[in-house]
Amino acid sequence: AGFPTIPAVVHIFAVLVGPLAASSTASTGGMLRNFRTTFSSALGTGAGCGWGEAGTTMFGRGRGRRMGHLKPSRCDGQRSLSSSKSATPGSSNSRRSLGQSFNLDAIRCLGAAIRHPSFLIPHVNAYNVNEICFKTLKKAGIRAVVFDKDNTLTAPYGYEIHPSAKEGLARCLEEFGAENVVLMSNSAGTLDDKNFEEAKHIEMALGVPVLRHREKKPKGFVELMDHFPHKAIVRPESMCIVGDRVLTDVLFGSMYGLLTVHVNEPLGEKKDNQVARFMRTVENRILLPVLRLLGVSPTYHPALTSIDAGDGDSERQARKH
Repeated sequence: AGFPTIPAVVHIFAVLVGPLAASSTASTGGMLRNFRTTFSSALGTGAGCGWGEAGTTMFGRGRGRRMGHLKPSRCDGQRSLSSSKSATPGSSNSRRSLGQSFNLDAIRCLGAAIRHPSFLIPHVNAYNVNEICFKTLKKAGIRAVVFDKDNTLTAPYGYEIHPSAKEGLARCLEEFGAENVVLMSNSAGTLDDKNFEEAKHIEMALGVPVLRHREKKPKGFVELMDHFPHKAIVRPESMCIVGDRVLTDVLFGSMYGLLTVHVNEPLGEKKDNQVARFMRTVENRILLPVLRLLGVSPTYHPALTSIDAGDGDSERQARKH
């Protein structure tokens, strides 16, 4: 018996934790009910998850780059509404009350990850947002930045910018302008967010627009592009996504040709729900190390070439603020 192939490794991972990846707040019963009818067809065919021209042209074996301390390394959606009542903005448990509906598209898009494991490898790893040099990214051709929220800019369910992201976000807004920065959450700004109350409160607290979108990551690409009116300037390859989740943020960016920046400092695990915390641990401590051990590289992105062509020391460039 030979060593398992890369797709086999990703397939085993998907079978074991796929239902958990669908929603960080889905109930165990809901996950089990959806497992048999949804997961088998999704993994067999990749149903409902084409990644378009941008995603296919960006597929390839690229070299990871260093940024900060660590080396760097939806398709037509289905409408789903949350039955939970919207929370009062500003309350500490607002996101927990808001909840998330079952993210069926996340399971479907695991088929793309099985066929192309490089979609799961981020182009750049940074400990937190403060470690990212946005000036270097702009010089490399990046023109717009997409942020995740929880454990990227704020603690889970929080509104205040975390100290580990405060300086980085300020530099990002200074380099790109607020019109070229957007927050894309899988709860706030979605159909789960009644009257977009959560999104409005986050915008007031962080000073960053929150994308209103029907499809959840790792989908929602068309809605993201529609957010930027100047499409001649902002193209998939000129955008980067910054987030803490491999199976949503990194997969989304890789599928559609964005530069992916993975941050892995927990910003408040005590307040995070157990499923999300478990998934993040599995992704960071098992999935990524195994794929890298097997020699899987990130997808090709032209920004990496531009960064590497600077002064020959990409880590030093990344530290220039």
